[in-house]
Amino acid sequence: MQTAAYNFAQRSLEILAIGDLHIGSEGSYYAKAISAIEKYPDAKLIFLGDLIDNAVIGSLGDVYSQTDNPQGTLFIVSTMLRKYKSRILGIVAGNHEQRTWKRVGIDPVRLLVESENIPYSSDLLIIDISLTGDRGRGTKHRTNYVIACHHGAAGGRFPERAARQQRYFSDMVVGADIYITGHVHIPNVMKTASYEYDPHNKKIYKRNVHHVTIPAWTDESYATQKMLPPTADANVLITLYAGYTKTVSCSIT
Repeated sequence: MQTAAYNFAQRSLEILAIGDLHIGSEGSYYAKAISAIEKYPDAKLIFLGDLIDNAVIGSLGDVYSQTDNPQGTLFIVSTMLRKYKSRILGIVAGNHEQRTWKRVGIDPVRLLVESENIPYSSDLLIIDISLTGDRGRGTKHRTNYVIACHHGAAGGRFPERAARQQRYFSDMVVGADIYITGHVHIPNVMKTASYEYDPHNKKIYKRNVHHVTIPAWTDESYATQKMLPPTADANVLITLYAGYTKTVSCSIT
């Protein structure tokens, strides 16, 4: 588990949540994800794991149909990290990065990320963002947002697994404004609320929470063999706003 904190002196902040690129897989079309990054040049980036397909003997992916070996895929990831380093808020590992860790104790993406001094977690990453605008909270006019990031771990055949995974996550970590996961390859945004008691101000507040599940950028042959539907193409854009109240906009396009 890791944390990363940022303070931005601006009224709003756009964030692109991207993961499940599966670079090296015969079905990966990660170039479209790169196009999305270029389409929103002012957006910060959060990567949610499975950047590389990383198929090994015995894994679910087919090592013999890979379009590139792990060395070639790491070169692509390394180039991407160097290019967008100033925009990346953090990266979490996925189950595909963990394949080599389980076999030989090496997380290849961690090696690249740490050399670029980018926040990285093998499981849970909490990103703390403060926006300082002219209408923020307190004397410093600061609005704070907490984003919980995890690659995801839910299984299942049907689309509702995206919502089920979010329920698991929000039970695991409390107090976040936004929960972001990948893994299930189903883009989804939903909003929930709960009442919270503030012992400092002796008041009850309603807390709005956004749950974001990102799409994959691949159509795997093994998924077709198992009669699983393809992932929907989507860009997931999150916008945070400075103000007296927290305001979040989450869109799937």
